[in-house]
Amino acid sequence: MANGSFGLYLLGVVCEKQTRYADAKDYYLKALEVNPTLWSAY
Repeated sequence: MANGSFGLYLLGVVCEKQTRYADAKDYYLKALEVNPTLWSAY
């Protein structure tokens, strides 16, 4: 994934804005797996 955890976080943001909440949650969780200190994903 380009930009690592932040890229995953941004995909979560995009999915959330498209009301794809299950996908957004998955991307946020993946971002936190890669970088547990990415506070914006909490």
